[in-house]
Amino acid sequence: ESDRARISRELHDTVAQSMRYVSLLAEKISDTELALKKAKELDASKITLVGGSGGRLDHFLGILELYKQDFAPDLWLTEENAVYLLDATKNSKLSFNNFSLNEPVSIFPVFLHSSTDRKYCCRSKGLKWQLDNLDWNAGTVSLSNRRAENESTIELFAECGRFIVIVPIEKFLS
Repeated sequence: ESDRARISRELHDTVAQSMRYVSLLAEKISDTELALKKAKELDASKITLVGGSGGRLDHFLGILELYKQDFAPDLWLTEENAVYLLDATKNSKLSFNNFSLNEPVSIFPVFLHSSTDRKYCCRSKGLKWQLDNLDWNAGTVSLSNRRAENESTIELFAECGRFIVIVPIEKFLS
């Protein structure tokens, strides 16, 4: 490659990166949101987000807000956790094997802007504290739940609404 072509390519890349940055600032949209929207435009069947929780609370909360969108990731892998989308309209069932009795699984409702009058419902099998009768709409969460002693599998079913399920990253890797 000639020096002229290399310099031209580097200049183009620098200008393109700057324009992208300016565009993101002008639109008030994060690069994560932009990537998720693009994946949705490309009709990705499953969207996995890797990283993004690098210790900044504002970034973490920003990604949580993306779970309210139709382009929410199906899976978010952080350094310590795997965050699964559990949604009554897609991904309505999750199943986990080989949980030890002390490994936590946490479930949080994700309230969509258009669903404030809808009753959220999530059922479970294999948890120490079952989810079937929880009043999610009242702000209930299932924090650090555990596998029941007499069970080997944890199963979660979203019947109405959207939830995020947080497990240790090792459960994804195994």
